[in-house]
This record gives sequence, C-alpha cells and structure tokens, in this order.
Amino acid sequence: MEPVADRDERQVSIDEVRENIRSQYSDVTITRSEEREESRREQIDEDNLDSDAKRDIYCLTEAIYFESLGEPDKGKIAVANVIMNRAKWTPTNDNNKHHYEFSKSICDVVAFNISKTYKKKVGKGKKAKWVKRTYTTCAFSYRCERGFRTKLARAKQREVWNEIKTLATDTYIVYNSGENEDPSHGATFYHATWMKRYPWWVRAYERTTKIGQHQFYKIK
Repeated sequence: MEPVADRDERQVSIDEVRENIRSQYSDVTITRSEEREESRREQIDEDNLDSDAKRDIYCLTEAIYFESLGEPDKGKIAVANVIMNRAKWTPTNDNNKHHYEFSKSICDVVAFNISKTYKKKVGKGKKAKWVKRTYTTCAFSYRCERGFRTKLARAKQREVWNEIKTLATDTYIVYNSGENEDPSHGATFYHATWMKRYPWWVRAYERTTKIGQHQFYKIK
C-alpha cells in the first residue's frame, strides 16, 4: 500500500531532509563518523527495506502528515517517536492497563480505536426503556474525521507527502538502528497546546517536553 505520487513531483533527497533536521535539532547531538554515515546512506535506500518496514513507514508518514504537518521537523520526529515508542512499549504490572493500546505494530498503533457500549434511557414514563449505544474514539483523531479517506487520497498527491515520507523513512531507520536521539524523551502521549480542555491523563503522566504546539508525556 504505497502512496501515489505525481511523476512530475520533485523527489526530495535524504540529504536535504537531514540538513533540515539538523538546523532545527540544535539541542540534540547528531554526529557520526564518515564510515557510519556512509553505511546509513546505503541503508536508507528504500529498495533495501522489506515489505513490513515499508508498511510501517507508510503508516508513519500518514500519521506525521495529519498530526504534525505545520510543526517543525523536530516536532514531526517527536510525533513519529511517540508512535514507535508505543509500538515498542512493554507493559508491566503497574501499567498493564495500557497493554491493549501498545505493544503492537506501527500501523496497529496508528489505526487503534476504542469502542465503548453504554446504556441510554429513551422515551418517557411507562414507555421509557434502556437501550444500548456504542461509540468509537480514535487514538489519533484525524482517523475519525468525516471524509478521512478522501483527504488521505488527496494528501498522497501533494509534494509535501513525499517530503514527510522521506523524513519518516530516515526517522524509522535511525530509531531501529540503536542510534536514536528521541526528541520526545520517551513519550507515549502528546496533545496540542491550543486545546481548551486537556486530556484526563495529563495529571497521571509525566510531562517530558514541549515542541511547537505539542506537549509530550510518558507514563510515570
């Protein structure tokens, strides 16, 4: 499941994206020897990635696009790290209530939703009765928005999609290389700073950092 790109679109190189990242990543050291850098350039070639990795990168690209399109590259990378932290997260006895939400693939994390059933009283007086209702919430709200599939199809035609895909590929490989510098500082949650009412979990979790218009948190 690969994004459809216009043949006339300019393909953004990894070097361009990496240079952009460095310019906005001033508080994180990204230094490697020339040999290791050359090795990474060979690894970054999408042809060297297996089908599972390509699928992960596609889902990561989608989430970065809809969740942090207007953020600086550092913010986009932080959002990507939150998603990958969730996919790699291992529950313990203290935090196993999140087991169903984490410890899955990147695509599972991005597509995750919760369906809840509740009872609602319908009618009045003797004719009143309790009926079951179900509602679904998405871990990433854009997936619950009306017309999401249409928006996704349009997004794939934009040049910025390919730019974000390149950033997602680089971030994915660095994350799995053991050389990752996580700008979210291990976060598994974030929310927009412009929200009028913050999520319930902000009091339960530890705030790690703020980047752009996102605040990041991790389970204590």
